[in-house]
Amino acid sequence: MMILPKSARIRRVHKHLSNRQKQLQVLIVEFNSHFSKINSANKVQPEQIKRQKQAKKTISFYKYNFSFREPFQILVDGTFCQAALKNQIQIKEQMPKYLMGEVQLCTTNCALKELDTLGKDLYGAKIILQKYQVRNCPHFKSPVPASECLLSMLGETNPHHYFVATQDHTVTTGLKKMPGVPLLYIILNTIVLDKPSRASLDHVQAVQLGQLVSLTQQQSIRSLKEEQGIAPKGGERRGRKRKRKQSHPNPLSCLKKKKKKAGVPTPPLKKAEPDEKRKRSRHKKQKMDGGDNVSAPAVTST
Repeated sequence: MMILPKSARIRRVHKHLSNRQKQLQVLIVEFNSHFSKINSANKVQPEQIKRQKQAKKTISFYKYNFSFREPFQILVDGTFCQAALKNQIQIKEQMPKYLMGEVQLCTTNCALKELDTLGKDLYGAKIILQKYQVRNCPHFKSPVPASECLLSMLGETNPHHYFVATQDHTVTTGLKKMPGVPLLYIILNTIVLDKPSRASLDHVQAVQLGQLVSLTQQQSIRSLKEEQGIAPKGGERRGRKRKRKQSHPNPLSCLKKKKKKAGVPTPPLKKAEPDEKRKRSRHKKQKMDGGDNVSAPAVTST
């Protein structure tokens, strides 16, 4: 029996195949959209690559010229935390990735107390800042504004190698006058490490020309002076004086003198012949009545 091409069976098979084909097309479209989303999430934007290259260049500048080392110590104030909260930036997660190394986030008591006085508007920034290490500042009894406190922590030469993360304009203008202080701020939902300031570049140029001595050279000169004992009196560190032990008299010098026995002549010394070998004389100790050891006269062995 011949099957006609327009029979019900063939129509059912064609319909089933067309439905399967449509389902496959839908699955392919969904897979392609999902795969493109994953690629876009993992793909690094060219702007991000440019920022990381610039940050790497700036960090190497501070490492080579100002002896910065990991873990990098970052002083953070309330303005930076408020900007991070507003732009949904996780400082603890993003900062090590951006600086390509370990970091230690820290703040001061003055910065925390300043957020207390500003009220509920900065409560979120205060919670973030409280999680960081608190460094001792000289204003423990009488707090000062955070901008003044941060500048005082740096001193003149930034000896502790701090990075400063702030959005405060007064702090940034003060930092640009100081050599060797990296500045971090937030712009367009991203953390940015500022380029070296004019003061830092001038300082490095003066060191290269020999007009100034770098910090590492100053430390090595100071240590050499201390080793040679020619350090200045003001910075000289004197250790404790050692107490001398109480000295006792030499026990050999306290021995009693030998008493010569009466009637016993001392044997004459023999002159050694030129062909004879010289013999050693042995001393034997004898005990006297008092119990002291006294050496007997020398007896030559023949």
